[in-house]
Amino acid sequence: MRNWYLMTSSTFFLAPALYGIQKGHILLPTTSILSSAISIYYWSNPANPFARTLDLYSAKTAGIVYFAYEYYTIQSVPLRILGYTNLVAMLSSYQLSCYISDVYGGKSWIPFHIAFHVFTSFGQMLAYI
Repeated sequence: MRNWYLMTSSTFFLAPALYGIQKGHILLPTTSILSSAISIYYWSNPANPFARTLDLYSAKTAGIVYFAYEYYTIQSVPLRILGYTNLVAMLSSYQLSCYISDVYGGKSWIPFHIAFHVFTSFGQMLAYI
């Protein structure tokens, strides 16, 4: 069963990627594009265990790449506070989507996972400021 909402929200990672390409970056946009493609692939068939594993590993790898880059390049205290706040919101929305899915099932968790995609995209944009 395809999940169009999550497939669509997975494309949000492409906005920071395009901006990064415009700014002359290579690693970060490539990471975002791959992460977006893998996420879309997974949400097109969430029952596929290979796609799930691939998505989980690529998301974690992308998170580490962006976190490390931003940690070492963002020196502005207000931007660091914004980044850490966004990180907490990102991780919280992801964990909440997992919890709601496990406890309540159905599709009530989807808005929280979409929020995770939104916070992730925002966090990726911070890398280019």
